[in-house]
Amino acid sequence: MGTGSCNIVTETLTLSGVSKTFDARSPLRVIQDIDLSIREGEFVSLIGPSGCGKSTLLAILAGLLEPTSGTVRSADHPDKTLLGKIAYMPQKDLLLPWRSLLDNTIIGMEFGGWDRSTSRARALRLFPTFGLAGFEDYYPAHVSGGMRQRAAFLRTLLTDRSILLLDEPFGALDALTRANLQAWLLNLWESLETTIVLVTHDIEEALLLSDRICVMTERPGRIKEIITVPWDRPRTFSIVTAPEFTALRRTLLNSLYADQPFSPSEDSR
Repeated sequence: MGTGSCNIVTETLTLSGVSKTFDARSPLRVIQDIDLSIREGEFVSLIGPSGCGKSTLLAILAGLLEPTSGTVRSADHPDKTLLGKIAYMPQKDLLLPWRSLLDNTIIGMEFGGWDRSTSRARALRLFPTFGLAGFEDYYPAHVSGGMRQRAAFLRTLLTDRSILLLDEPFGALDALTRANLQAWLLNLWESLETTIVLVTHDIEEALLLSDRICVMTERPGRIKEIITVPWDRPRTFSIVTAPEFTALRRTLLNSLYADQPFSPSEDSR
């Protein structure tokens, strides 16, 4: 598992010189010259200004987009496309409204060739872990946003991929629900043998969950700084009141806003 000091050195994903340009009416370079190695069992967050290419970079990692230049290599899938090899959870839960929560969670397994009864039995065993017990037959419209997000995350995990890509999974939720799900994800991930790459705009979320935080520049997005989060695991929410947490938060704010014409206050978001 990942630790605050990143003792695991096996690299599971390596990006070398990755750039992406979209050609529409005029070329738009979204990310440029991204070099990054992500270690096995590590939790890495991408943070940066809106429009800097964080989601584009995640889509490239998932194999949904091809880089214009540069390479993405996976230790588990050398010389192969990553499409379908890495689990990807987009910003919205994308649950199908006509399927129950249980049947939504097994969609990835069904696409993977699992039979329906085996898929349902496997998902049912995990419903209590994800706080969904008793809601198996409910439809998405009849449960809270937090429950839908947990169902979407379970659906992602059931694909049995060793790497999870999460694109602002809690960004649309209210502050209390988001905090509860951050704590839930923190506790759950620390029991899994999984590598996670998270896109977020929430500095505290990045600090609480991550082993390393990659700060990106304005578009075209480059990685301007990688900050190692020094705290060992397991972690709890009590760490957010520690002076060292506040100091590292200030460091991140200064890195994010260094090129802006104002100096963010300590309480800026």
